[in-house]
Amino acid sequence: MKPQEFSPEYEARLRCLPLPEAQEDKIVYFLWLDDQVMELWSEYLNMKCFFGDNLETDKTIQEKIDKKLQLINHFEMYLDALRLHVTYNEIDKWTLDNNYWKRYIYNRF
Repeated sequence: MKPQEFSPEYEARLRCLPLPEAQEDKIVYFLWLDDQVMELWSEYLNMKCFFGDNLETDKTIQEKIDKKLQLINHFEMYLDALRLHVTYNEIDKWTLDNNYWKRYIYNRF
């Protein structure tokens, strides 16, 4: 599998992020982050659908939605950093070998 390709600037930023040392720990961290991102996206979409276009009248709600999106972007940056070190094939194999797919909503599409 070809490693993830990012712009040189973004990849340099990713390589500065603190990550676990052990490969197994990187995989578990990836799975945990993936679960968090899926949950945050669900919350974000629920808020967008519930409040719709009425956000211009309520700046507090808009700020909460914007902060949720910032958190999603933050976690996704860590997922990108982990993708420099682990492949989806390694993650898939580890989840199957350890029955991890039963604990989190990890699904590879």
